[in-house]
Amino acid sequence: MGAILGGLGAALAWAAATACSTRSSRAIGPTAALGAVMVFGLALLLPVLAIRLPHDVSSGTWAWLAASGAANVGGLLMAYRALSTGALGVVSPIVSAEGGVTAVISVAAGQRLGATRAAALVGVISGCMLVAWQAGRSAPSVPVPHDPHHTEVVARAIGWAAGAACVFGFGLYATGQVAGDEIPLAWAIVPPRVIGVLLVSLPLLARRRLAVPRAVLPYALGGGALEVAGFASYALGARSDVAVAAVMASITGAVAAGLGRLFFHERLARHQVAGIALIVAAVAVLGAE
Repeated sequence: MGAILGGLGAALAWAAATACSTRSSRAIGPTAALGAVMVFGLALLLPVLAIRLPHDVSSGTWAWLAASGAANVGGLLMAYRALSTGALGVVSPIVSAEGGVTAVISVAAGQRLGATRAAALVGVISGCMLVAWQAGRSAPSVPVPHDPHHTEVVARAIGWAAGAACVFGFGLYATGQVAGDEIPLAWAIVPPRVIGVLLVSLPLLARRRLAVPRAVLPYALGGGALEVAGFASYALGARSDVAVAAVMASITGAVAAGLGRLFFHERLARHQVAGIALIVAAVAVLGAE
C-alpha cells in the first residue's frame, strides 16, 4: 500500500507541476523555466538538509544519487521543450510512460512482477502510445502554440516527450536505489536541484537570462515546490516497491491531460481519451491487485 500511495501522491504533484511548467516554459522558454524551478526547489530543501546530515554513505549510493540528479535535470529539460510547443494533454501522457520504463528496468535488474502487475504495465504503456499516435495523425485536433497545424511541430514535441520518458524512467529507478534508510529522504531528492542549479541556473544567471517576470513567478515557484513534493512522495513509495510506485506515478499523464482541457482549452481526440482511459484502468487494476 505504501508504494501505491507514494506513487499516487507523486502523480498528483507532478501533474500540477506540469501545468505550472507549461505556463512558464511558454512564457520565458524551457531553459529559463527549468533554471527557475531548480533554484526555487533547492531553496525549499536547504533548511531541511541541515536538520539531518548523512553519515557513512557508500560510494555506490553517491553514484546513484548523481545519476538520479543528472537524469532528472535532463528529463525536465526535454519535457519543458516539449511543453513549450506541444499540448499539455498530449505531452504529459507520453512523459508519464516513465513509470513503465522504470518498471522494465526493475524487472531487467531482477525484480519479479506477477501476471497482473505485468498486464497493468502493458496497459499503461499502450495507453501512452495511443495518445502519441493520435496526436501525430491529427495535429489540428490538438492546438499548440505558434503553429497548431504544423505536423513537424507536433512530431518534435512528441519526440522530446518520448525522450523525457526514457530519461525520467532511468532517473526514477536510480532514485529508488537510494530511497532506503541509508540516507535521509531530503538527501535522496536534492541531487537534481543541485545539478540543475550548477549546470542550468548559474550559467543563465551569469548571462543575465534568468529573469522571471512577475506574472510568471507564481508558476515557477509552484513548479519548484510541486516537483520537490512529487519526488518526496515517490521516494517514500519506492522504499516499498520501485516498480509499483513508478507505475502508479504514470497516472500523471491522465491528470495533466484533464488539466490541459480545463486550463488551456485543449481538445482531445477520441483515441486520446481512450488512451487516457486505458492508463487509468491499468493503474486501477494495479492498485486493486
